[in-house]
Order: sequence, then C-alpha cells, then structure tokens
Amino acid sequence: MSTSKNPARLVLKNRFMPNPPNSKRVLRPSKWGNPHKCETQTPEARDKAAQAYEQDFMAGRIKWKGKTLTPKDALRELGGFNLVCSCPDDGHGCHGAFLLEIANKEGR
Repeated sequence: MSTSKNPARLVLKNRFMPNPPNSKRVLRPSKWGNPHKCETQTPEARDKAAQAYEQDFMAGRIKWKGKTLTPKDALRELGGFNLVCSCPDDGHGCHGAFLLEIANKEGR
C-alpha cells in the first residue's frame, strides 16, 4: 500500500463506504478506535473524548489485544496514510487528528 505525501484526516460519511486510496480507518472498533464514547453528540463531548484518548494513549493506557499501543506503533502503522474517521471536520475533538499528528511527526 502506498502512502500520501501530505496525510490528512478524512471524514467517512457512512460506514459502508470503502476506504479512499492511501488511507486507514481509525474508527471504533478498529485497533485505533477511541474507547471513550461521547456522552452527547456535541462538539464539547467530542473534545472531552478526544482529550481522554490522547491522555490515555500517551500514558500507555490504550491497549489492543492485550498489547499497549505506543507512538512508535502509530509511526510504523499509520505514518504517511490518510486517517479515516466519522467525526465532523469542524475544528473540535477528534482522536484521529491526534493520531495523524503522532504518526507523521518530523524525523520519522
């Protein structure tokens, strides 16, 4: 699978849509999905869930099949790819935006 020169966060309008080229899904229940659910469907609730994911990820509390996910895992598996999620692109919380930043840090 090839990668993108300028990876971006892409919004999935419907979960049955195929992935766009050079992209990986970070939706629940994928390995990279956010286990923190929004209490309400508001931008503030998304901010809170995204912040909780970021804090847990950086503290080593996000696990997949018993293994702790790390920034190195994100670099290796997500680096250079567009990341697909279902959060609106409105400037509010999205754990996919955090993963995109981690996976594409300078000097990878």
